[in-house]
Amino acid sequence: TYAIMIGGIVLAVKNHRDENQKGFITFVKAFGTGFKTNLIVSIIQAIWLYVFMALIAPNMMDQIMQASIDKAAAQGQDPEQVEAGMKMMSWMFNPPMMAVMGFISLTFMGVIFSLIVAAIMKRDQAQ
Repeated sequence: TYAIMIGGIVLAVKNHRDENQKGFITFVKAFGTGFKTNLIVSIIQAIWLYVFMALIAPNMMDQIMQASIDKAAAQGQDPEQVEAGMKMMSWMFNPPMMAVMGFISLTFMGVIFSLIVAAIMKRDQAQ
């Protein structure tokens, strides 16, 4: 996912710089282009995650929760503590919350990637 995101940001900034900015682009414009590209990718990814979890593989959340319980039990945690922890975290184990959390995390990483790409690809006009 990150490689695709970085590739998309690089291509978008390069295209914007070469096609719309006559080969030059400031850091701010490069970051803005990267951020907008990332925002679109994050929205598409969040929608896909929701559709996948809600319609295609609705039982996947149960499998994830069971794997978490099994892992905690294998580490020697008390079953009552594991159950209490799962109850506290159950609010986020549903398709809408997974989509929101996915959107937030991808957007955050996209900001970092956009900053890095903008710093590398900026090309100021010589004055």
